Amino acid sequence: MSIFNDKTIFKKITHVIDGNCINNIVKKYNSDFRSQHFNTRSHIYSMLYLQLSETKSLRGLIDKLQSSPKLKNIINVPSVSQLSRKNASRDYRVFEDLYFYLMDIANRKIGFSLKNKYFNKIKAFDSTVIQIASSLAPNLNYENNKSGIKISTLYNVSRALPERVNIVPARVNDRKCISEFISDKDVLYLFDRGYFDYSWYDKLTDDGFKFITRQVSNATVEEIRSTYVENDLVFDSEITLGTNYSRNKTRNSYREILTFNEEQEEIRLLTNIFDIPAEEIIKLYKLR
Repeated sequence: MSIFNDKTIFKKITHVIDGNCINNIVKKYNSDFRSQHFNTRSHIYSMLYLQLSETKSLRGLIDKLQSSPKLKNIINVPSVSQLSRKNASRDYRVFEDLYFYLMDIANRKIGFSLKNKYFNKIKAFDSTVIQIASSLAPNLNYENNKSGIKISTLYNVSRALPERVNIVPARVNDRKCISEFISDKDVLYLFDRGYFDYSWYDKLTDDGFKFITRQVSNATVEEIRSTYVENDLVFDSEITLGTNYSRNKTRNSYREILTFNEEQEEIRLLTNIFDIPAEEIIKLYKLR
């Protein structure tokens, strides 16, 4: 991506990161303490350039920065060892605050809004594990001598923008990664079956949060009643989850909607929403 060697192009891409933003972040975390040549601003720009230019290594990044006089006027180019040390030591919240600052600007300026007659705001979340060589990060070991981090993302479907990211060691349970994601009772939340927990479903319902998720294949259910749907491929039932014997039976009843994908495989959805047609529930979950 040689276009990023052009000072004007790179400046246009990064112009939204104004001086006040970075100055406030530096002051908040004292992130330029003993930084010497390689300050916070240069660190941020270096990492942005690494991503935008699709550079694969720190050495490759330094080589590109050093070979461009225009970029050297924007970035105080460090050595590989300096950059490596700062990646390890500079407070990660510098980048986290900048991320949320940019997301706020994007939310205000992008102008996109998914129109839905049932919910004005729809959000989805999911987690993924990024493996790291165990020799490089033994403290992040999680299984079979593998190391890794888990990235959980809250995605604002209505605005087509990521809204929040949480990065933890891979061994942390998925549901513990999203405790700050569900906070707005006016939002419909969509998530996969990896987060299933009967007591958690009850807590969400008791607290007034609406959700649609995938039903796990081995779920224990008791049907209360079924509702006729004018579609031979959709079945709609009110159920409870769990059993009294196992002491995990849900206090609330839920709605299980059975349908089929193009390969005629069963898809079971679970929701605490009862006042929307079953076929609309399916369409809403497909937004995920």
